[in-house]
Amino acid sequence: MGKKRRTVSAALAGLALTLGAAGCGAEDEAAKTPPPPPRPAGTGPLTKDVVRADVDGAVAAAGLPRNAEDYGQLADKGSGRLPAACSLAFKSFDEESTPVDLSRYDTVVGALRDRAWQPAGERKERKARDGAVGVAEQLFEQRGWFMVTEYHEAADGQGVVTLRAHDIACVKKSGILDQDPTTG
Repeated sequence: MGKKRRTVSAALAGLALTLGAAGCGAEDEAAKTPPPPPRPAGTGPLTKDVVRADVDGAVAAAGLPRNAEDYGQLADKGSGRLPAACSLAFKSFDEESTPVDLSRYDTVVGALRDRAWQPAGERKERKARDGAVGVAEQLFEQRGWFMVTEYHEAADGQGVVTLRAHDIACVKKSGILDQDPTTG
């Protein structure tokens, strides 16, 4: 009964926050962005469902267009020696009504940090001739998973954001990887 009461209390608190933010009339971005879902308790490895919720939440926070179907399905079905349980993928391309740009990528990265994903190494950037960032990459890790995040701007100005997350133990077991990718 105590667990049910905590769940109901948490749901009511979330509802109160949502209604409070909506009712105050504030137009700042923080009020429009939903808070990240609660993190599961514990210190063990994350499940693929939790990682998917993190990716989905970060993508929603950034307002990115939908996942390129073939790209996401490839990871969900598995490929070659890599079983489906080992990874997930997201790729978003510019759409006429929603450009994919560096600021949206930065929002994704910030939302992942809000969900306890820790940077593993330095962010890498490459600039175009005009000085604008044309490529940005950051590796993250959390509780047995690593995630590669990338932003690319094509020569025609079209942007792409890609997220690839992999369960380290699962990938090692498949024989594709001999060492933890986050240790260099």
